Amino acid sequence: MKLRYYQEEAIAATREFFRTKPDQNPIIVLPTGAGKTPVIAELCKAAIAKGSRVLILSHRKELLTQNKKHAINHDELEGKVGVYSAGLKQRDTEHPIIIGGIQSVYRRAEELGRFGIVLVDEAHLVSEREESQYQQLFDGLKAVNPNVKLIGLTATPYRTGTGFMCRPENTFNGVSYDICVADLIEKGFLCPLLSKGGLDKATINMDGARVVRGDYTDEDMANKAMSDGMVLAAVEDIITKTADRNKILVFSVNVEHGRELTNAIRNRLGQSVVLEVYGDSIDRDETLARFTSDPQARYLVNCNILTTGFDYPAIDSVALVRPTVSPGLYYQMVGRGLRLDDSKTDCLILDYGDNIRRHGPINAINPGLTGYKLDTKPADTKKCFNCDEIVMRTRTVCPICGEAFPVEKVEARHDVVASDSDIIGKKETKIVKVNRVAYSAHQKQGSAIKTLRADYYYGLVGKVSEWVCFEHEGWARKKAEQWWREHHEEAPPPRSVYAAVSGIEMIQGWPDDGGWKKPVEIELETGGTYDRIKKRIYKQEAIA
Repeated sequence: MKLRYYQEEAIAATREFFRTKPDQNPIIVLPTGAGKTPVIAELCKAAIAKGSRVLILSHRKELLTQNKKHAINHDELEGKVGVYSAGLKQRDTEHPIIIGGIQSVYRRAEELGRFGIVLVDEAHLVSEREESQYQQLFDGLKAVNPNVKLIGLTATPYRTGTGFMCRPENTFNGVSYDICVADLIEKGFLCPLLSKGGLDKATINMDGARVVRGDYTDEDMANKAMSDGMVLAAVEDIITKTADRNKILVFSVNVEHGRELTNAIRNRLGQSVVLEVYGDSIDRDETLARFTSDPQARYLVNCNILTTGFDYPAIDSVALVRPTVSPGLYYQMVGRGLRLDDSKTDCLILDYGDNIRRHGPINAINPGLTGYKLDTKPADTKKCFNCDEIVMRTRTVCPICGEAFPVEKVEARHDVVASDSDIIGKKETKIVKVNRVAYSAHQKQGSAIKTLRADYYYGLVGKVSEWVCFEHEGWARKKAEQWWREHHEEAPPPRSVYAAVSGIEMIQGWPDDGGWKKPVEIELETGGTYDRIKKRIYKQEAIA
């Protein structure tokens, strides 16, 4: 099995995490579609090679099946993988690797035996409540082996209402590795996304709606989504905008809303064009098989059932006909379209729940420490009048159709609009000349760990900063060492920020700057949540 570069990095970074923090449990953050199951297989291979058993936990049988498939396809794991799941009618307990459904195994720790490593797929679903199924299982596994290690894998390491899930007191304590969605799209590992604004009258306005247990109440969502011709307006807009699309996944508020959407599509396009699947569907597997195999079945309507575990790469449009306060749910719905497939060049996101404006681009979601807040300021965006693409207001030309935007200021609209932010923050890259670089120690409020702050000044008033984590461990420390060696090939990387700052000052005080390489230009990426330095360019040696 040939791993992609970032999958190899994730495995190496997780090993380094355990080496430097043996008493903590890490999370690996990989975007939907980036391929976390091959990472799971490699981690299993390394563990059993050392004589350790592995338990892989998932919450849906689709995820159990996927994990088993990838593990079995790994030559070195053939015959070593068992499954414990009531839904799949298997209760294996003796294999070196057990793939278990949490609903089936949470009270079976003693029966399953001793494990050295537990891999938790979709780790954002792990509750910190003592009575939860995950915590009951973890307590049981620790009773059998107090030194058992936990590794979580997720695309969304946060929970609505509690924010970032890695904390010293939580089940998972830190991120061993993560990589940005936009980077993987740029490098060709994930599918590009487009977002289109819908008709004003089809967009669900959630002003005044109640939020209970981390999301809008089902009653308020349903009342707003099914009032005043909203269903027909949304369906007309979806059909128009997906006329050239092959496989469209539609998310509804609830089952009743989903069936209204289904019937409206059938009335317009015919019975065979649309399928529906819900949590109580007894023929779910048959429905999904038909959707993936029948070219006439273009639309698949569901309610919360296909947010995880449904990995059909040919999906080339996702319609969010529901709002959500949950950043994780928002990401998971959009993520169904991120996988690459020969049948598509991009995936169209249609947002009728105002989710993109509510949460921001999926590569820049920031749930905060206490979760999403309803008073979050919307992004400053505009819609192309030619193709309906949603772009940041700073753009002068539409990146999709090339339409030039008027120079004059666009008057703010006060009516209800669909998503008004890029689904992937559009980026631009430019080379700028560096006037000077200032290095200083930076300490975030409430943190005992310092970072090196490098401020790059360019143009008349331009400045961009980067932070170098010499005092961190694991992957952050490795990146800091790489940064240092890029600037100086001989001096060893320092262990503290103060040593780094004083070392730079001392080295630069020597003749010819003591071998310290000064960047004369930087390649700057703009257009996202903040500007980012992609590359430092140094003065070239004179040719003899």
